[in-house]
Amino acid sequence: MIAHQQHPLSTQSSEAGFTLIESLLAIIVVTILMVGLAPVLVLSTATRVQAKRVEIGVQAVKSYIDGVKSGAIEPPSNKVETSPSKKFITEVAKFPTPTSSGTLDMKAGYDSALSPKLYCIDGDGDGFCKHTSTYDMVIQAVRSYTPTAANANPDPKQTGYSLGLRVYRSDAFSDAQSLLKSDTQTKVTQSTFTGGTGGRKAPIVEMTTEMAPSQPKLQDLCVRLGCGGQ
Repeated sequence: MIAHQQHPLSTQSSEAGFTLIESLLAIIVVTILMVGLAPVLVLSTATRVQAKRVEIGVQAVKSYIDGVKSGAIEPPSNKVETSPSKKFITEVAKFPTPTSSGTLDMKAGYDSALSPKLYCIDGDGDGFCKHTSTYDMVIQAVRSYTPTAANANPDPKQTGYSLGLRVYRSDAFSDAQSLLKSDTQTKVTQSTFTGGTGGRKAPIVEMTTEMAPSQPKLQDLCVRLGCGGQ
């Protein structure tokens, strides 16, 4: 008897692999999804970086205030005259912004060569505030003073004063374009929510605070607030 050898039928499955067209379609779909997600990823990253920058600016201004209170930092030489008709917050809003020359590179602390005088908070530990740094902060501080008949230029440490502060990114001084500041009607400080690098020329923080005198006196407070008594 002759045995017939059975040969398996050769069948080609439709799921054996992707065709070229299917691969191209998959690439197109993935590309469309990535294009749609890219703005969200950029926005999230930029906002996270900007939030960290604002946090550093707030820490810088707190360090400055603590230094002035402890006596480690001298009261600022920038000053505006205040009186019952001249409110401090209004006078500070009028005070000009620092000059942006593109060549900041100042030592940590005060630099008398700059006008108005600025204070450098060295964030990266190299002893300087450089116009290329993203960690260094530059503080412009302004204090109030109220002249009296007895003293045209009272000692701020004895009488106390109001303190106005603007904190700028060090790289805001990287070119000669003017820096920004808020006025009594428009606020221009940087927001933590941003889709880019943030407003480089705008201050990160603007605030005012009260500095108590070394020996508080009701008379000095009345002079500052305009409640009578010289």
